[in-house]
Amino acid sequence: MEEVEEYCRNKSAPDGSNLYYATLYESAANKLLIFSLFALHYELMNCLSSSPDTGVIRIKYHWWHEEIDQLSLGKPRHPVTTALLPLIEIYPFIIDYIRQHYSYIDTLLNNHKSDTLDDWKVQHYNGSGGLWECIEKSTERLNKDPSIINNGGIIFTLDIIQNISQLLLVMPDFLPTSLLEKHKIKSLRDTKNNTGVSNMIDEIIMEFESELNKIYSTLSKKKVKPAIYNMIMNKITSVVCKEIRHDNNQIMHHKIAITPLRKLWISWRVKITY
Repeated sequence: MEEVEEYCRNKSAPDGSNLYYATLYESAANKLLIFSLFALHYELMNCLSSSPDTGVIRIKYHWWHEEIDQLSLGKPRHPVTTALLPLIEIYPFIIDYIRQHYSYIDTLLNNHKSDTLDDWKVQHYNGSGGLWECIEKSTERLNKDPSIINNGGIIFTLDIIQNISQLLLVMPDFLPTSLLEKHKIKSLRDTKNNTGVSNMIDEIIMEFESELNKIYSTLSKKKVKPAIYNMIMNKITSVVCKEIRHDNNQIMHHKIAITPLRKLWISWRVKITY
């Protein structure tokens, strides 16, 4: 079991990563839950950029559909699902959230379009944010809270945006049609309109920053507070948003990552004020 737990930790929270610093103050039991579910998320997401052949991607992704079925039957074959099995035995509802998350990433694989920014946010926040709600429910803090879902949804969606250049083959229409039209961009593959892309990303990142700040304020005032990793990830993500904008929103060319020392400082600041 130690080997599969180590696999999940290395997959989801390697040294220096955002999640590594966000979980510094979580208990060992909570870390196992968080690392296992996030490791599954990254295994599913990695399928989307694993090959230039979409047929190969679908085969790999279908394997995970079978593996989730195997997990529900108590017969996992992969280190991540092996780590999740004892957790599901304690919290059976986890499997429902896993299936929901699989379905969400399936919409990415099928390049599901959204017409408006509001529709796009609902699709991606609700689709990916449920995994965060699952962790909160499993740690017996909150049964359901829209702020938790939105927090996780923004963080996962920003990660997709930062890796969009690797995912364009699968999801060239990831961003809402209304934004592409507003900034006169034919598609994300059209790199000629650098100004338009930069302005569009700036609009999205500003929206993310504003919502992250509101979410942090809302969650910090609750009587039953969420896991601290939620709050730390919120602040780290907010800082990443600021750095992306300072970099003139050049997400098509490189990915912004803040230094480990800065992440450590953020996690400590949240810890002493939360």
